[in-house]
Amino acid sequence: MISLRWLKITDPQERQVFPVDKCFPDSGTSAASWTYGIEGMEEIVEHYLIMYHPPRAGFAEDITSEEQAVVDRHFQYLTLLASKGVLKFAGRPTNARFGIALLQVDSSVQAEDMMQADPAIAEGLFRGELLPFQVSFLSV
Repeated sequence: MISLRWLKITDPQERQVFPVDKCFPDSGTSAASWTYGIEGMEEIVEHYLIMYHPPRAGFAEDITSEEQAVVDRHFQYLTLLASKGVLKFAGRPTNARFGIALLQVDSSVQAEDMMQADPAIAEGLFRGELLPFQVSFLSV
């Protein structure tokens, strides 16, 4: 059974774990100093958001066969990351103006390496932008 907890992280070396029903004690702490976690998995992980910028407006409507082949490799790569538990979600708005992928990794270097290894970035089809991401809510 999974036991959900709030983790107070003010410093990576100092962690306090509280049951959900005591998540914001009257100690003057702000919600920004808290993060949600699963009991027994209190290690600090980092989340990074990759924003994929397509080469042009209307890309989804006029994609070439060569570009489609790169997109297919991109999806295969994301599937691999998901199977390893690194990719938490990925998608795009219906107008396809950009795409996003949320990674859970140990460091910014690991996130950067994963973004650069994505065929859509490595082959120059999409421009990638890597952003540190603070997860506020996570459903497990």
